[in-house]
Amino acid sequence: MKAKCTRNKENRRITRAAFEEVQEKMAERVAQNPQLMRRRKAIIEHCFGTIKRSLGYDYFLCRGKRQVATEVNLTVLAYNLKRVCNLVGVQNLIAAVS
Repeated sequence: MKAKCTRNKENRRITRAAFEEVQEKMAERVAQNPQLMRRRKAIIEHCFGTIKRSLGYDYFLCRGKRQVATEVNLTVLAYNLKRVCNLVGVQNLIAAVS
């Protein structure tokens, strides 16, 4: 494949990430079903935008997979509580929990 990519015979290296094949398959699936990406944008991306902008969550404060997972879980819990408060009201939430 190198001959198709470059005319340089000696010093040019072509690298490929280990997970690049997975990314290509995903891009192919999205290209075949653009309605799935539209649906994802309508449902999921709003949550991430709200968490990032409204809750001010731009980066992880912890390091390590376990700590980051805990941090994400707490952030999602805060987002879900905020949504419940907006949908059913604080008083109804307190009444349902107690």
